[in-house]
Amino acid sequence: MYPAANFSYKNILLFLLLSLGCQILYAQSGYRSTVTSSVNRSVFALGEQIDLTVTYSYPVAELPKSVPYVNDTFPHFEVISRKKADTVINGDFVTIRQINTITSFDTGHWTIPRFVMETGKTSITSDTIGIDVVPVPMTSNTYHDIKEIIEVAPEPFDWKKWLGILVTVLVVAAGIWYYLKHRKKPKPELPRFDTKLSPLDQALQDLGKLRQAGLMEKGEIKTYYSRLYDIARVFFERQVRPGFMQYTTDETLIALKGKPLDAEGVSSLAEALRVADAVKFAKYGSSVQESKTMADKIETIIKKIPQKV
Repeated sequence: MYPAANFSYKNILLFLLLSLGCQILYAQSGYRSTVTSSVNRSVFALGEQIDLTVTYSYPVAELPKSVPYVNDTFPHFEVISRKKADTVINGDFVTIRQINTITSFDTGHWTIPRFVMETGKTSITSDTIGIDVVPVPMTSNTYHDIKEIIEVAPEPFDWKKWLGILVTVLVVAAGIWYYLKHRKKPKPELPRFDTKLSPLDQALQDLGKLRQAGLMEKGEIKTYYSRLYDIARVFFERQVRPGFMQYTTDETLIALKGKPLDAEGVSSLAEALRVADAVKFAKYGSSVQESKTMADKIETIIKKIPQKV
């Protein structure tokens, strides 16, 4: 009886020790740092893209010295893009996963290298991955050589198109010409004279101011004759009829000839205005005495014009 009981106790104790040991080993193996890499396709055509996923895990209390990193280029492969790393914390354990889109432009069987994570005591690496990059499949089995250059015959003259353009241009030109010819011209704005004096009184007053200004004595000959000419034109504009402010000398003389001026008056006015023109265009140098004579002629002429009632 007792030996059987001792045997039973020993078996129970051994079972408990084995169970505890298995739990300790399982806990330690669950916290072991790891690095893995995988691809979604191991065979792809030249220039196509595949996803390379690198995953590494480590305990929070044991931060790695360096983590796996996929270079922008490595033998026979290029990285096209990278997705944001996905981090998961499960208790005291951290798992980080990153997806890299890669491609290759070299046909053949190539190997994606190992990825390394440096821990406090050792280096952990992933397995290599074999990749087959195959040529782009042809859509047809028929081979077509490069063709010779073919001469293309020049297009015939499209007279209909050019005739349409010509007609359009002529119609537009005719429309512009008709508009310019028949448009209403704005009525000339009559000059405004800010004075309450009669045309004669205003002209006599302006002549008096011109004589007193002494412009000839100061050498301002052009200014003197320009003002003398303007005094005469303003008077004719107000006293005879509108338009004299835009008239040339010849037009002014023709407009006054016969009525309201006689031949002698027109001749005297012509002398004064032509002297003024010659001085203004630097073709003649008038004397002080002559300038006074011209002013007197203008005064005599405007007094001959019948006054409006």
